[in-house]
Amino acid sequence: MRLSFVRSLLLLSIFWIASASASAGSEWLARGDLYYAQRAVGAHADRADRVRTLNAVNAYRLAMADQAVQKVAAVRLLRALYFQGCFAYIDGNDRLRSFSEAKSVGEQMVSKYPNDPDLAYWYTVNLSLWAKESGPIAAVRSGVAETIRKVTESAAVSNRSARANPALAGVYQVLGRMHHLLPRIPFLLPWPDKTLAEKYLALATRLDPANLSNPLFLAEFYRDQGRFEDARRVIVPFKNSLPRQGQEMEDRRNIWKLRDLEASLRLTGDPERVAMADVK
Repeated sequence: MRLSFVRSLLLLSIFWIASASASAGSEWLARGDLYYAQRAVGAHADRADRVRTLNAVNAYRLAMADQAVQKVAAVRLLRALYFQGCFAYIDGNDRLRSFSEAKSVGEQMVSKYPNDPDLAYWYTVNLSLWAKESGPIAAVRSGVAETIRKVTESAAVSNRSARANPALAGVYQVLGRMHHLLPRIPFLLPWPDKTLAEKYLALATRLDPANLSNPLFLAEFYRDQGRFEDARRVIVPFKNSLPRQGQEMEDRRNIWKLRDLEASLRLTGDPERVAMADVK
């Protein structure tokens, strides 16, 4: 019985490999898009069904073997790996594997297409999450911050004329987020700049307001700077947004975060506002 099972598994593997080689990269790309479009089916709250996401990842991996669609397939693979790590996996080791694969694919493809804004965005987003899952020591040793800075700045400069590109908005989002969250450390990390953080996050929001991560990150920046009214001003137009078709899970999570952030601002507020409320 065991031998029969092994033979069946071997035949299945041979069939999978044969069908993979027989199908053009564009066909695998289309399959990946179909699976990815279904990623919210069967989801519970903001937790996706792992099988559909894994199917999309596998299809994009196979599509990358075709040079004719390799760059497009790489972008979509990085996007799918991001979604897999953030929405399908609960275990930290699973998330780390997902972001590690994205790190490897991203390094390869960014070296081949150094100024593509889509590749720069999805590579650096995954790289940031890889650093988060790996821990600060591994991140510092691997020079993640400097890599993210170089890749995003290069993509931003090279695509400056295409300012309406949502992918470029993503590049500015990563740049702004990095300047916001990283501390300035003399001699070790001297370049994080809160003025640049505001500039880039505001620009990302202006270029692509439909991506609710952009106003969320800008509002979080203002909150952390003690600029509570500015944070509220950013949140109000977006907190009652409806999730976009095809982006239901991502938007739903960001809407929750925007509302939670506004609620926390109402509870705490700035010191002057709280003091005035106490007087009344």
